[in-house]
Amino acid sequence: MPETRKCGGWIFQISLDSMPEKVATAFGELNKLKGVRYKPVAYLGSQVVNGTNYAVLAEQVIFDAENTKNLVLIVFNVAPNAPEATVVYIKPVLDGFSQEFGGIVFLDDFKITEDAQKDFDSVQKEFVGSNVEPFALVAKQIAKGVNYYFVAIVTPLYPGAEPSVDLVIINAMCYTIEFKKIL
Repeated sequence: MPETRKCGGWIFQISLDSMPEKVATAFGELNKLKGVRYKPVAYLGSQVVNGTNYAVLAEQVIFDAENTKNLVLIVFNVAPNAPEATVVYIKPVLDGFSQEFGGIVFLDDFKITEDAQKDFDSVQKEFVGSNVEPFALVAKQIAKGVNYYFVAIVTPLYPGAEPSVDLVIINAMCYTIEFKKIL
């Protein structure tokens, strides 16, 4: 999704397969920490501050008894004239828990499946007020029907509206859609 959009200083440049070199290097350094591993889901974009902030959505695996998986937003900063990026913060977006019945199951490749897209379309076709463009499918949960967890660009349908990146949870059986702002 090469399109660039702005949101409160953030410039969205969604990419599922690349990120700026300094950010990729700093991301790799996170995986040297003991007890946790990170897998990028998507590079989200940048924000000019004291230098530049860069946002990456990632899967976090904590090496505990269950190998707990979470979805996190990682913000890196490259200060003016700095040789490398540093981590500003890591913010939880979706907490994983037991993969038994009712648990959230994180997906391996984050690609939107045909079944998930069909369910998304059936719920979203009646939704008004925002344009919702999913670009990754991060998890699913068997409940009453299936809850699908998408990451999407959400743009309210009014003049001058600012888009956001949201976690969008849909359930076609219950005909529900829920939004949780990420950035």
